[in-house]
Amino acid sequence: MRSANSPATASWTIKAREVCFRSPRFLISKYFCRTADGQKIAPYYVHEAPDSVLCTPVTHDGSIVLVEQYRLPLRRASLDFPAGRVEPGDASPAAAALRELREETGYIAKEATPILSLDKDPGFSICRMHIFLVQDVVKVDPYKSGERVDVRLLHGREVLKAISDGRLSCAFCVAAALRVGQLLGWEEV
Repeated sequence: MRSANSPATASWTIKAREVCFRSPRFLISKYFCRTADGQKIAPYYVHEAPDSVLCTPVTHDGSIVLVEQYRLPLRRASLDFPAGRVEPGDASPAAAALRELREETGYIAKEATPILSLDKDPGFSICRMHIFLVQDVVKVDPYKSGERVDVRLLHGREVLKAISDGRLSCAFCVAAALRVGQLLGWEEV
């Protein structure tokens, strides 16, 4: 195990930064750096965007609410938990999770309990994914998203099966499902 003062874990010095690409959702910056031992690291590209949220909604009878939608990068449909980015008007990541839940599924809940916060891709991105358990969700209206989303209700064992057969393959969704399965006592497939 390396100590906190080793060259591998010591902070780098940022010498310059330039934005290479800007979109409405994220930007890519090019950094010019030096390691603690003086080695030049140039260029180093970093994805910069607001943090994201993901909620694992559970109904009063234990059904898990998921969304299925076409994902262009995958070239196929994907089964996922409701998720999105933290918007400037959101009071907190928990509020963003509850907003995304309603927008994507039409379900609401009183509170979202934080269960995990994960770095999206520590070698490339500054963003974090905040994951919430949202229990006793209730359907109040159709989803309001502009995207084509189908809402699916599965039981815990079915969620684990969806991981096994690759229908639920997003790394954050898998981590969330496995953690919620631990918390709620889902049996293994």
